[in-house]
Amino acid sequence: YLRICEIIAHRLPLACLFENVPAFANSLAGRSLGHHLRNLGYDIEETILDPYNEWNEPQDRRRWVMVASFKPGFKLRPPGTRFSRTAADFLDAPGEHDFADAQRIAKSIESLRLHNQRHAELGHGFRFTTINRNSIKIPTLVRSYHKINTGPFVATAYGPRLLRKHEAERIMGCAIDCTHYATAIEILGQGVQTRIFQEILAQLGSFLARG
Repeated sequence: YLRICEIIAHRLPLACLFENVPAFANSLAGRSLGHHLRNLGYDIEETILDPYNEWNEPQDRRRWVMVASFKPGFKLRPPGTRFSRTAADFLDAPGEHDFADAQRIAKSIESLRLHNQRHAELGHGFRFTTINRNSIKIPTLVRSYHKINTGPFVATAYGPRLLRKHEAERIMGCAIDCTHYATAIEILGQGVQTRIFQEILAQLGSFLARG
């Protein structure tokens, strides 16, 4: 973040948008970033996004957001819309590829089940999640998802399968220009729910354009 602070101090853009995990807000880096921006004359708006309850998103992937603007008074306005659809809007219909996709990871799933069972016997809470077309929430997609060490897996008639690249892209709201599955999933797992940030940028742009 120090390099970012240096760039901002040099260029002094009219506004800046930052996002990170919620814990970043009270970290030394987060507090230092806000202090630095205020010293430069920026007005600061901070919030924690609640995607599932306020932004009509299937994942409850909470993020810290800071908007810094030389024009004071910006307030982020969440739509206040709870997700009310199902995973079917993002998943492929059951089809001919389900058997092959489930078979491809069957041994890994069995190993994962045994791993989770051992932890459960020790009193630990390790488990993986499975969704279907009727699921009303989709667990967070993480960058290591392609390693088949956590969910959400998609339930099929033949056993669980991984989310396909285009399904993950629908969930996150963007397309990744990369055909390699693992690389695309790592990018998506570290990325943002783009529909939310498109709306944030639209609100910020409208605010800055006012006289």
